[in-house]
Amino acid sequence: SLKGHSDSVLCVAYDPQGDYLASSSADGTVRIWDIRDEPKTVKTITVCGRVPPGSAQQLRVAWHPSGDTIALPRGSKVDILTRGTWELETELKGSHTRE
Repeated sequence: SLKGHSDSVLCVAYDPQGDYLASSSADGTVRIWDIRDEPKTVKTITVCGRVPPGSAQQLRVAWHPSGDTIALPRGSKVDILTRGTWELETELKGSHTRE
């Protein structure tokens, strides 16, 4: 059991290389966990305010198939972070519409 979020977990995604797990929560954060040996949080990223119960906002995260980067939602954009440093590599901006 991993403890750290202060609200419900919305999404989890395993790193394809097997070293990390990413979780998003209704507390508005994404946590990157090092799951080798003794699991621990290596990075906490605030991506939005608290997600209210029943909201359509899901805060899904996704690893690139290589495991070298992870995509996180952040408002109307998507941030791509580099594995290990967890620094912003690319920011995807654009219009999102409901169809």
